[in-house]
Amino acid sequence: MLLPTGNRQEGGTNYIPFQRVSQNRKHIKALKTVSLPQMIDNEKVRQNIEEKIKTESSKRLEHHMRRYGMI
Repeated sequence: MLLPTGNRQEGGTNYIPFQRVSQNRKHIKALKTVSLPQMIDNEKVRQNIEEKIKTESSKRLEHHMRRYGMI
């Protein structure tokens, strides 16, 4: 479920996802994860992302060029 944060600033987070962990309606836990910008700034992850983009983007371009008769 999403609960409001009370944030009134523009560009901020207005809702945070929560999950109930028991039958008690007040027993909830906030779901947290790493954001996409944080992942990209991580050196180990950035290398994998760049490598994957290099290999996969050329495959996709070739596929589309073949599909539309450009090759």
